Amino acid sequence: MSHSDHCIFCKIAAGTIPSRKVYEDDELFVFHDLHPWAPVHFLMIPKAHIPSMAQVGPEHEALLGRMMVLAPKLAQELGCNPYPAGGFAS
Repeated sequence: MSHSDHCIFCKIAAGTIPSRKVYEDDELFVFHDLHPWAPVHFLMIPKAHIPSMAQVGPEHEALLGRMMVLAPKLAQELGCNPYPAGGFAS
């Protein structure tokens, strides 16, 4: 799994920068936003360093799909209600 010594997200996933973890597995790390814009605001990052969406390729398809399925599940577990009773963005 690739990482960058200069990437803040790689440092958070590695634990060298502290965070309030929401979820973690072999491929993903999810943590509360340091400066939330909503009552529930978390960030989900892959543990593999992907510099930007411009570098995403077919090899990332399953990972990105997992992220899209996990985001609303975690939002609901943290107290968010889906539309129309509430609303959250994935």
